[in-house]
Amino acid sequence: MNRILFLPLYDETWASSKYRVYKMAPYLRERGWECTVLKPPEKKLLPRFFYYSRLFAGCLSHQVVLIQKKLFRPVIFRLIRLLAKRLIFDFDDAIYCYERDKKQIDFILSQVDHVFVADAYLARYAEKFNDKVTIVPIALEKKDMLPHSPGDDKTVKIAWIGRPWNHRYLELLDGVFERLKSTGVNLSLYVVSGAPFRFPRSQFPVINIPWSEEAEEEILRKVDIGIVPLTDDDWSQGKCAYKVLLFMSYGVPVIASPVGVKAELIREGVNGLLASKENEWVEKILLLVHDHELRRKIGEAGYRTFATDYTFESVSARLAQILRLEIAENVRSG
Repeated sequence: MNRILFLPLYDETWASSKYRVYKMAPYLRERGWECTVLKPPEKKLLPRFFYYSRLFAGCLSHQVVLIQKKLFRPVIFRLIRLLAKRLIFDFDDAIYCYERDKKQIDFILSQVDHVFVADAYLARYAEKFNDKVTIVPIALEKKDMLPHSPGDDKTVKIAWIGRPWNHRYLELLDGVFERLKSTGVNLSLYVVSGAPFRFPRSQFPVINIPWSEEAEEEILRKVDIGIVPLTDDDWSQGKCAYKVLLFMSYGVPVIASPVGVKAELIREGVNGLLASKENEWVEKILLLVHDHELRRKIGEAGYRTFATDYTFESVSARLAQILRLEIAENVRSG
């Protein structure tokens, strides 16, 4: 049986490791892979000792070792490189933007056998250091899309979902929601996050929902519009399309900043809308607010985009094939 050892950066509560490792592993197991996932250890001495003992033994007993965004100390990485038959490094955002880590990341990219990235923007960076780079997009669980009813047609519900340190992106829409407030349209803004949010200046009311998987799903089942604002910088350019796909996976029409892969994933007016300037955000939100049929069409098209290429079923099938080729190459190189 083919065996792969996953070394994720985070535990399963963080989206990056959750969707690229913990939730992916069961689908690979269904395709005949024996998957071992080593969660990051506690900082205490004994758990760390057992973690590294299992790690080094696993490098010897598995055909493939996949490091998911984790930056091991140089001496540890070199030992992993020495022991691993095939070594893959996987990352899904622009971690090289942190100056303190850039040199180490560049070295890792140059030393591994294969680099997996979440989108083409990240691939262009990785290709500077490694000839073997493959795009493995973020995958989400496929659900039956429930039709989003217009409700009482009086209040249109908008949602933003993210961690507290990403509130700065939602703050970009401060003036947008102040202008929406002045139009008199009936809107509700739900913010699902680990901490409460309020706009710095706008008095637009915000309904804060503490994040949990259950709360996230409940909101996604009932909102009418999803928003994904971003700044146009190197870090945001490298952010994968997770939030856009999350809304699409529930059939929620999404408006996003045309930054990085989002501008490629969203076909304007077909499976989503793009907005950069304040006027565009106001215009696009009002367009969806006043046209329930357009919301339905865009939501359904977005769901089809997700269901075609971004489910665990489709991504795991491709990933399993790539991993099998990786093992075959190792056998050939002997």
